[in-house]
This record gives sequence, C-alpha cells and structure tokens, in this order.
Amino acid sequence: MKKSFSPRNRHFLVEPVVEEKSETAILLPEDYSNPKEHIIAKLVSFAPDANTSELYEEGDILAVNTSMVQAVDYEGVTYHLVLENYVLGVIK
Repeated sequence: MKKSFSPRNRHFLVEPVVEEKSETAILLPEDYSNPKEHIIAKLVSFAPDANTSELYEEGDILAVNTSMVQAVDYEGVTYHLVLENYVLGVIK
C-alpha cells in the first residue's frame, strides 16, 4: 500500500526544486561554503487549517527560508515541511 503524507498545523508539504549548477570562472578553496538563506520549492499540499485562501495553489513555486524547512523521513521517503509563516513569496 502506497503511503501519503498529509500536513497539519498550518504546515505546507513542499518539494525542493533542484537548481542546475553552472560552471564558474572563479576559483574557490575546496572547503568554501556559501549557505543560501532560502530555497525554491514546489507546493505539494497544505494543512486544512493553513491560511491559503486565494494566496496559494498546489503547484506554486515558493521561496522559503532554508533554516525553517523540516525534513521528516519515514520508510525511505523524505517529506519536506515548512510552516506557512516562513514562505517568503510565490514565483509566477
């Protein structure tokens, strides 16, 4: 039986969008890290109590605060959740 995840408590279930990396002409040390403050994610579903009226639709592309994305692992599947307050905006 295929499992599904249904978010609750004003959370959004999101799927991070993998950005294609381009080659750069700048040489950086191997241990250099440039953490991003946000990620781009696709809205998969949202909790019934989320304040979504006319603001969001499933499939929207969202800018989300990186540190607020929570990963839930269950039986080899990772679900990514973010509280509705940490959505920075919708990309149209």
